[in-house]
Amino acid sequence: MKPAALLDQLRASILHRNIAARAAKFGWRDWPTQEQLNEQLTATCVNSAGQRMRFSYSAGAGDEGAAAYETEINRSGVIPLRPRSWHDLFNALMWIAFPLTKSSLNAIHRRELLCQQGGARSARRDAVTLLDECGIVLVVDDYDWTRMHEEHDWHELFVANREDWGRRIKPMNLGHGLLEQCLTPYIGLTGKALHLKMPADWFELPEDEQRHAVDDSLSKAIINDQCVLSTHELLPLPILGIPGWWPDNELPSFYSNRDYFRPARS
Repeated sequence: MKPAALLDQLRASILHRNIAARAAKFGWRDWPTQEQLNEQLTATCVNSAGQRMRFSYSAGAGDEGAAAYETEINRSGVIPLRPRSWHDLFNALMWIAFPLTKSSLNAIHRRELLCQQGGARSARRDAVTLLDECGIVLVVDDYDWTRMHEEHDWHELFVANREDWGRRIKPMNLGHGLLEQCLTPYIGLTGKALHLKMPADWFELPEDEQRHAVDDSLSKAIINDQCVLSTHELLPLPILGIPGWWPDNELPSFYSNRDYFRPARS
C-alpha cells in the first residue's frame, strides 16, 4: 500500500469508518508523524504514576516482550510504536480515544507483574490482554442483551432486535489487534465483547461524549477490580454479524452459518 493511501484505505473499509473519520478530523492522509500523534493526546492521558503519556517511534518497539513493554510505559509514560505499523497505529488511536481505559489496563499489567511468581501469567493479565487486543465494548441499556449474547441467541440479538442497534445497544472498538484484522475481514472474524451498562440517555449523546463517558466508566471499573477479572467475562462476538458493519448481514440468511454463528455449548 502506498503511504499516501492510508486514509483512502480506511475510508474504503466499512469496518473502519469511525477510524477514518477520526484520522480525517486530525488532518492525516499519510502515516502520522510522532508529533501529530502526540498532538491528539489529551491531558487526561497519564499513567498510574501521573506522568503525561507520549508516543515515540522506535523500529524495535515491543521486541523486548510484553512484560517489559508494559513496565516501560508505566515507568516512563512513553508508548513505543513501530513506524508504519497498522497494529501500532491502531494502538495509538485507542490511546487517543480511550486514554483512561488504556492507562487502567497498563496499571493492571504492572500490578499483576509485581505480584507475579514463577514467571506464570495471571488470569487477570490474560483477561486485560485479550480486551486490549481483541476487545469490543458492547454498551447496553439492559442486561437482557447480555442474556441473549451468553445464550448465543444470534437471531434474537442480531435479527429480531436489529432496529435497536445504536438505540439500545452499541458496539465500540477497543482492541487494536482486532482493528488490524478488520483490514482484511473474513467469515470467522470474531472479537471478545465486554458488556457495559449505561443509562438510556447515553444513547442520545454526541459520539465524542459517548466515548468519554464509556472511557470514564470502564476505566474505573477496571482499576477497581469490578470487571475484566477473567477471560470468561469476554463473550465471543461475530464481528461481521453486527448490524451495519457488513453488507451481507442485511439478509437474515447470513446468520444461518452455524460454523460462524455457533450455538452455545451445552
